[in-house]
Formats: sequence, structure tokens, C-alpha cells
Amino acid sequence: MDKRNLVLASKISNTGLRRDMMVLRNNFKQLINASKRNAEIQQKIDDVGDIVLQCCDLETLVSRTTGALKDQFGLTSTTFCLSDDFRALMPDAEPQHIPSLTAEKLFFMDAEKLTEIFSMHSGPILRGRLEHGSVNFFSIRELKRIRSEALIPLVHGGAYVGSMNLGSNDPVRYQEGAATDYLRRLAQVVSLSIVILRVKQQEVAG
Repeated sequence: MDKRNLVLASKISNTGLRRDMMVLRNNFKQLINASKRNAEIQQKIDDVGDIVLQCCDLETLVSRTTGALKDQFGLTSTTFCLSDDFRALMPDAEPQHIPSLTAEKLFFMDAEKLTEIFSMHSGPILRGRLEHGSVNFFSIRELKRIRSEALIPLVHGGAYVGSMNLGSNDPVRYQEGAATDYLRRLAQVVSLSIVILRVKQQEVAG
């Protein structure tokens, strides 16, 4: 190979090397950014989980958890829908002079209907590009503001306790196929906490 071809080959090699290095740097930067985002999300989930574990009654749990989720993740609406089996955890009658902490945040559903809805899915139900949120899981007042939703089943001992419902005005925030690992872990904490509240109530009553 003459000198001219040698120089040309060296330039081509160096250009390819610089391009590969740039790709590697960009990939590494994306990996770092993704790791930071995941760490931030995990911290927010942990913070909400701590709130759940500190609640000693269902009314407080629903109120504080929905508020924390809404604030931490910038959501349009957050609610719970529980099986009718857990209705007894709520007071028989709200004091007239005290606003309910769970108004438009907590709904109850027949256990069979709840099972029917979620048994057809292997995990959270994610829906995007909606005209409105699901009627059974969000308040009428907020339905039209919801453009995507995540309905996360609360399961304990193979039975459906209920669901934790997240609604967003972003039509593509929740879509089928998106990762739900963090939400699943939080749902496990919430499910166990609600079941423990019922066990404690039964112990007091018994």
C-alpha cells in the first residue's frame, strides 16, 4: 500500500473510531440519565409506601395515599376502588359538619365484578388516548379530564382486594405495554396494609 492510500485508510479508520466513540458516549449518557430517573421514581414510590404503612385506618390511608400519588407524579386523578368486603372499614355515617376525606377518592364494587374485570388481564390495565376515564373507577367530575389511565389491581392471597387507579390528562402517559414494576410493588404494600386494617378491626370486634 502506497503512502497516499495508507493516509486515506488511516483517516477512514479514525473517522469510524470517532463515530463509534460518539455513539458509545451517547449511549452511556442515556444509561446514566435512565438510572437517575429510575432512582427518582423508586424514591417517590418508597415515600408513598412509607405513608401507606403509617396509616391506621382506611379513610386516612385513602386520603393520604391518593394525595401523595397525585402530588409526586403530577396526576390528574387518583382513586381507590375496593371490594364490597372492605366497606365495613369505613365509618357507618360521616359527621355532617366534617367533610369526608374520601369523597370522590374511594369507591366500592361487587367482588365478583371486580374479579371479572381484572382476571382477564395479567396485571395493571393501561389505557391511552381516551375520551374519558373509566366510569367505575373515577368520579363523574373528573372523568372528562382523564385521557389515559392505569388501573392497578390490589391482590392478596389470590383474591382481589380492589384497585389503585391513576388518571392523567396526558393521552400517552399510560399505554398498553408500558413498564409497571414500580406500580406493582406499591400495590403489594397497599394490599397488605388494607388487609391488615381489616384483621385489626375484626380482632377489636371479636
